[in-house]
Amino acid sequence: MESVTSAKATQQASENIIRSLTAEPHIKRFRRIPIEDFVKTVKDWGPGIYVVGLDIHTGFIVNNGDEVYFVHSSYVDPFMVVKETALDSKILQTSAYRVLGKVTADDELIKGWLLKKEIVTREPS
Repeated sequence: MESVTSAKATQQASENIIRSLTAEPHIKRFRRIPIEDFVKTVKDWGPGIYVVGLDIHTGFIVNNGDEVYFVHSSYVDPFMVVKETALDSKILQTSAYRVLGKVTADDELIKGWLLKKEIVTREPS
């Protein structure tokens, strides 16, 4: 096992990265559901910061209580870090698989981060 900051950790599948950051009660998986249903679930889950893993991409979901945003380094035009409404994101819309980890809901992660504890990369299951 190794630190999440290592190069190998950043090359992991996004679901494995999420599993390394937060516990299973803070993770939800979605397969082939409409973007509207996905965003509604995020809104219902409540405000916070989430890591989202897609078919071939990883980013953040930010639910501020009013709107749900997808923040990521876009691999399509404009090819830069963007904050876009989740409903309007072509990348988020077209992913058949979405795994979501609500990192701000995990007290152990937050405490460890504040105490600068190493986060260990979990082995793929």
